[in-house]
Amino acid sequence: MGTERPAESIVPAEPPSRRQGRSARAFLPPWLFQLVVTAGFLGLLAWRVDLEAVLTPIRRANLGWALLGVVVFPLIRPIDALRWRLYLTRVGRVPYMSLLGAFLVGNLANSVLPLRMGDLVKIQIVASRHGLSRAGLVTSRLVESVMDGVTFVLMVALGLGLLGVVVGPAPLLWGLVGASLLGLAGALLAGHVLSREPRASRLIRLLPRRWRGPMDDAWTRVRDGLETMRRARLFGATLALNVASWLVQASALFLFGLAFGLDLPVVAYVGVTIAANIVTDVPITFQNFGTYEVVMVEFLALQGVDRADAFAYALITHVLTNLWVLVLGLVAMWSMRLRLGELLTLREHRDAVGQTR
Repeated sequence: MGTERPAESIVPAEPPSRRQGRSARAFLPPWLFQLVVTAGFLGLLAWRVDLEAVLTPIRRANLGWALLGVVVFPLIRPIDALRWRLYLTRVGRVPYMSLLGAFLVGNLANSVLPLRMGDLVKIQIVASRHGLSRAGLVTSRLVESVMDGVTFVLMVALGLGLLGVVVGPAPLLWGLVGASLLGLAGALLAGHVLSREPRASRLIRLLPRRWRGPMDDAWTRVRDGLETMRRARLFGATLALNVASWLVQASALFLFGLAFGLDLPVVAYVGVTIAANIVTDVPITFQNFGTYEVVMVEFLALQGVDRADAFAYALITHVLTNLWVLVLGLVAMWSMRLRLGELLTLREHRDAVGQTR
């Protein structure tokens, strides 16, 4: 006589609508947090700035200088894509235009997703299309953050030490400088240690045999991503491109300053660029709305700029630069024929891996 399966072992499948509802609830808090924080910053602006007076500097802005600033700003992205290609020297070979497209799409995603998730998007595009190791790509992104920190330190030294520009609160600046230098020391140490053990560490040998191969491969790819930290010439080249990118951004912000008639010396825009990058690198609100305006208004007020003029400058530069991010990102998605499935798959094209040696 056959046995019947116990009724309690039959578990009905969860309805898709319930799963989607739970996912939505899990994703809602970050957006709700951003909404609350954005409202708080906008409220602070309304309290600190005479909003009725903001329309006056916008009406009298010089359209020619503003258009020139709009033209100069996107020149940052080709430099950033070239710099990314150098970070990937040992991780893999990727056509420059493909890297530029992935970078632009990642920037677009960063503008609409919280916590710089656009960085994961651009990594996913390169991994799925060109078969590069995700471990190597993620490590190279961490190295990029370290080099951004080094550039930040140089710019703070230039603005504060040599040019005498008041960049911001000293405790905040020195805290960021300390964190940047600590990250640099850690990356240099990691690159040095891994160069001595290119294949596997003793810890990997202690793992079960079936895990050793994948972990050994991941370890090697991480080492490849740290190549910039081991080669002085590569380190210098990426740092030079970083500085060039910041200077192009400073030039665009200077042109916008001319458009609004801000009575600031050219060197002050080094500080403006530092303030803009602090906001970009530490995203708190959706598209940095509210945070960018508050930081920029307070920085420009330290330089003696009227708050209404400062807010008009911050608002227009933010809107125009974000429009560029949107337009370039959409054009890149269209030209690459990018499909949503590519951002979700974990498949790697193994035939493309290994073109680095």
